[in-house]
Amino acid sequence: MRKNCFPLIPVLLLLFGTLTVFSKEAPRIRAGVVSSEEFTTEKPSSESKSPVSQKSSPAWAVLTITLDNGRALSIFDYTLRKDSEEYKCLDLAEGDEPFKGAVRIYRSTEAGKKCRLVFAVPSADSEYEILFKLIPGQEHPVKLNVKQAPPPAPAPPAETPKADSRKE
Repeated sequence: MRKNCFPLIPVLLLLFGTLTVFSKEAPRIRAGVVSSEEFTTEKPSSESKSPVSQKSSPAWAVLTITLDNGRALSIFDYTLRKDSEEYKCLDLAEGDEPFKGAVRIYRSTEAGKKCRLVFAVPSADSEYEILFKLIPGQEHPVKLNVKQAPPPAPAPPAETPKADSRKE
């Protein structure tokens, strides 16, 4: 029996290694995966009934969530936090549709459905945490808009000696 378990160990290591890589690429929240993060100074497209169209903000955060099977998402579930200040979700949109102010809860009976959340935030260049707020004590913050260190500047090219253009 011991000989049969040995091949299982590399398989488990491979599986958990794959899961770890996935979690680093796409932040996981209670409802699914944050498959896209857009932090911008441009107001997202919205219709007149949407709270987005009625609000001004120096920056906006639009998060695309890929829902897990059987999960639901509402505008009350999550907030963004920066320096102990929280920013409420203003609207929810299905897929790539504009924010309409009509959808308050989005349910998915199948995995892979996408919806977007929009937040008015003070800066598009800051890091934020997304917090689950529906059940107190289960916030489990996840960092978003994490800035990578800029790559080192390339070394300046070496000077080449110039040919003397004077003739003797």
